[in-house]
Amino acid sequence: MTSKKSQLRAHAKHIRSGLKEMGGLDAIEQATFHAKQLLKGIDSAVTVGLYHPIGDEMETRYLAQSLQTMGRQTALPCVKDKHAALIFRLWESGDPLVKGAYGTREPEPEAPEIVPGVVLCPLLAYDKNCYRLGYGGGFYDRTLMKYPVMKAFGLAYGGQIVDNLIVEDHDVPMHGIITESGLILPQK
Repeated sequence: MTSKKSQLRAHAKHIRSGLKEMGGLDAIEQATFHAKQLLKGIDSAVTVGLYHPIGDEMETRYLAQSLQTMGRQTALPCVKDKHAALIFRLWESGDPLVKGAYGTREPEPEAPEIVPGVVLCPLLAYDKNCYRLGYGGGFYDRTLMKYPVMKAFGLAYGGQIVDNLIVEDHDVPMHGIITESGLILPQK
Protein backbone atom coordinates (compact mmCIF):
# COMPACT_ATOMS: atom_id res chain seq x y z
CA MET A 1 0.00 0.00 0.00
CA THR A 2 2.90 2.35 0.67
CA SER A 3 4.00 2.30 -2.97
CA LYS A 4 0.42 3.08 -4.11
CA LYS A 5 0.27 6.03 -1.72
CA SER A 6 3.69 7.20 -2.92
CA GLN A 7 2.48 7.06 -6.51
CA LEU A 8 -0.67 8.96 -5.60
CA ARG A 9 1.40 11.60 -3.77
CA ALA A 10 3.65 12.11 -6.80
CA HIS A 11 0.64 12.39 -9.11
CA ALA A 12 -1.22 14.73 -6.72
CA LYS A 13 1.82 16.98 -6.38
CA HIS A 14 2.03 17.28 -10.16
CA ILE A 15 -1.71 18.09 -10.40
CA ARG A 16 -1.50 20.68 -7.62
CA SER A 17 1.38 22.40 -9.38
CA GLY A 18 -0.70 22.74 -12.54
CA LEU A 19 -3.72 23.96 -10.60
CA LYS A 20 -1.67 26.69 -8.95
CA GLU A 21 -0.36 27.79 -12.31
CA MET A 22 -3.82 27.79 -13.90
CA GLY A 23 -5.75 29.30 -10.97
CA GLY A 24 -3.15 31.81 -9.96
CA LEU A 25 -3.96 34.71 -7.69
CA ASP A 26 -7.69 34.51 -8.46
CA ALA A 27 -7.98 31.03 -6.91
CA ILE A 28 -6.03 32.16 -3.86
CA GLU A 29 -8.23 35.24 -3.41
CA GLN A 30 -11.41 33.16 -3.70
CA ALA A 31 -10.17 30.50 -1.25
CA THR A 32 -9.14 33.27 1.16
CA PHE A 33 -12.62 34.80 0.89
CA HIS A 34 -14.28 31.44 1.67
CA ALA A 35 -11.93 30.80 4.58
CA LYS A 36 -12.75 34.22 6.07
CA GLN A 37 -16.48 33.53 5.65
CA LEU A 38 -16.11 30.24 7.52
CA LEU A 39 -14.06 31.83 10.28
CA LYS A 40 -16.58 34.66 10.77
CA GLY A 41 -18.92 32.02 12.17
CA ILE A 42 -16.36 30.91 14.76
CA ASP A 43 -15.74 32.78 18.01
CA SER A 44 -13.22 35.56 17.32
CA ALA A 45 -11.29 34.61 20.47
CA VAL A 46 -10.36 31.27 18.87
CA THR A 47 -6.81 31.19 17.54
CA VAL A 48 -6.44 30.05 13.93
CA GLY A 49 -3.60 27.70 13.07
CA LEU A 50 -2.31 28.26 9.57
CA TYR A 51 0.76 27.00 7.73
CA HIS A 52 3.52 28.81 5.90
CA PRO A 53 3.15 27.52 2.32
CA ILE A 54 5.84 25.41 0.71
CA GLY A 55 6.13 25.33 -3.06
CA ASP A 56 2.72 25.12 -4.69
CA GLU A 57 0.62 24.69 -1.54
CA MET A 58 -2.43 26.96 -1.37
CA GLU A 59 -1.24 30.36 -0.19
CA THR A 60 -2.12 31.40 3.40
CA ARG A 61 -0.21 34.64 3.91
CA TYR A 62 -3.01 36.87 2.54
CA LEU A 63 -5.44 35.13 4.85
CA ALA A 64 -3.07 35.59 7.81
CA GLN A 65 -2.81 39.32 7.19
CA SER A 66 -6.56 39.66 6.81
CA LEU A 67 -7.29 37.70 10.00
CA GLN A 68 -4.74 39.70 11.97
CA THR A 69 -6.27 42.96 10.71
CA MET A 70 -9.61 41.66 12.03
CA GLY A 71 -7.97 41.08 15.44
CA ARG A 72 -7.65 37.29 15.20
CA GLN A 73 -4.65 35.51 16.68
CA THR A 74 -2.81 33.21 14.29
CA ALA A 75 -0.26 30.49 14.85
CA LEU A 76 2.00 28.31 12.75
CA PRO A 77 2.88 24.63 13.27
CA CYS A 78 6.26 23.45 14.47
CA VAL A 79 7.72 19.96 14.38
CA LYS A 80 9.21 19.08 17.75
CA ASP A 81 9.71 15.38 17.18
CA LYS A 82 9.35 13.15 14.12
CA HIS A 83 6.78 10.92 15.88
CA ALA A 84 4.88 13.53 17.90
CA ALA A 85 1.94 15.83 17.31
CA LEU A 86 2.65 19.31 15.99
CA ILE A 87 2.92 22.22 18.35
CA PHE A 88 1.71 25.67 17.34
CA ARG A 89 3.39 28.96 18.16
CA LEU A 90 1.78 32.38 17.93
CA TRP A 91 2.78 34.23 14.79
CA GLU A 92 1.89 37.48 13.04
CA SER A 93 2.81 38.60 9.55
CA GLY A 94 6.27 40.11 9.67
CA ASP A 95 7.42 38.03 12.66
CA PRO A 96 10.70 36.25 11.94
CA LEU A 97 10.58 32.64 10.82
CA VAL A 98 13.25 30.00 11.20
CA LYS A 99 13.97 26.91 9.15
CA GLY A 100 11.91 23.98 10.36
CA ALA A 101 11.86 20.29 9.54
CA TYR A 102 11.04 19.11 6.01
CA GLY A 103 11.53 22.52 4.42
CA THR A 104 8.96 24.29 6.59
CA ARG A 105 9.24 27.78 8.07
CA GLU A 106 8.32 28.15 11.75
CA PRO A 107 8.08 30.89 14.36
CA GLU A 108 11.14 31.28 16.54
CA PRO A 109 11.35 28.92 19.56
CA GLU A 110 10.72 31.88 21.90
CA ALA A 111 7.25 32.46 20.43
CA PRO A 112 4.53 31.33 22.85
CA GLU A 113 2.97 27.90 22.31
CA ILE A 114 -0.80 27.78 21.89
CA VAL A 115 -3.42 25.21 20.95
CA PRO A 116 -5.52 26.69 18.15
CA GLY A 117 -9.23 25.98 18.05
CA VAL A 118 -9.23 25.90 14.24
CA VAL A 119 -6.46 24.64 11.97
CA LEU A 120 -6.14 25.03 8.22
CA CYS A 121 -4.07 22.19 6.78
CA PRO A 122 -2.13 21.87 3.55
CA LEU A 123 -2.72 18.80 1.43
CA LEU A 124 -1.82 17.04 -1.78
CA ALA A 125 -5.29 15.59 -2.44
CA TYR A 126 -8.63 15.06 -0.73
CA ASP A 127 -11.73 12.93 -1.24
CA LYS A 128 -15.50 13.50 -0.99
CA ASN A 129 -15.42 12.53 2.71
CA CYS A 130 -12.77 15.18 3.44
CA TYR A 131 -9.91 12.81 4.09
CA ARG A 132 -6.65 14.43 3.08
CA LEU A 133 -3.51 13.05 1.54
CA GLY A 134 -0.50 14.74 3.09
CA TYR A 135 3.18 14.13 2.70
CA GLY A 136 3.13 10.93 4.76
CA GLY A 137 4.59 12.10 8.07
CA GLY A 138 1.28 11.79 9.95
CA PHE A 139 1.81 15.07 11.83
CA TYR A 140 -1.69 16.47 11.33
CA ASP A 141 -3.33 13.10 12.06
CA ARG A 142 -1.43 12.82 15.37
CA THR A 143 -2.25 16.44 16.22
CA LEU A 144 -5.98 15.99 15.57
CA MET A 145 -6.01 12.78 17.62
CA LYS A 146 -4.28 14.56 20.49
CA TYR A 147 -6.68 17.55 20.34
CA PRO A 148 -10.06 16.14 19.25
CA VAL A 149 -11.85 19.47 19.89
CA MET A 150 -9.66 21.16 17.27
CA LYS A 151 -11.60 21.90 14.07
CA ALA A 152 -9.50 21.08 11.00
CA PHE A 153 -10.12 22.24 7.45
CA GLY A 154 -8.03 21.44 4.42
CA LEU A 155 -7.08 24.34 2.17
CA ALA A 156 -6.81 23.30 -1.46
CA TYR A 157 -7.61 23.88 -5.09
CA GLY A 158 -10.93 22.33 -6.12
CA GLY A 159 -9.17 20.15 -8.69
CA GLN A 160 -7.20 18.34 -5.98
CA ILE A 161 -10.17 16.05 -5.27
CA VAL A 162 -9.59 12.36 -6.08
CA ASP A 163 -11.86 9.32 -6.17
CA ASN A 164 -9.22 6.78 -5.21
CA LEU A 165 -7.75 8.12 -1.96
CA ILE A 166 -6.30 5.35 0.19
CA VAL A 167 -7.62 5.82 3.75
CA GLU A 168 -5.95 3.97 6.61
CA ASP A 169 -7.02 3.47 10.24
CA HIS A 170 -4.82 6.31 11.52
CA ASP A 171 -6.14 8.88 9.01
CA VAL A 172 -8.35 11.59 10.53
CA PRO A 173 -10.87 13.34 8.25
CA MET A 174 -11.07 17.10 8.01
CA HIS A 175 -14.23 18.92 9.07
CA GLY A 176 -14.29 20.31 5.55
CA ILE A 177 -12.15 21.44 2.63
CA ILE A 178 -11.93 25.10 1.63
CA THR A 179 -11.34 25.71 -2.07
CA GLU A 180 -11.68 28.60 -4.48
CA SER A 181 -15.26 27.39 -5.10
CA GLY A 182 -16.31 27.33 -1.45
CA LEU A 183 -16.51 24.98 1.54
CA ILE A 184 -16.85 21.27 0.85
CA LEU A 185 -18.31 19.22 3.70
CA PRO A 186 -17.91 15.44 4.15
CA GLN A 187 -20.52 13.43 2.26
CA LYS A 188 -20.83 10.75 4.92
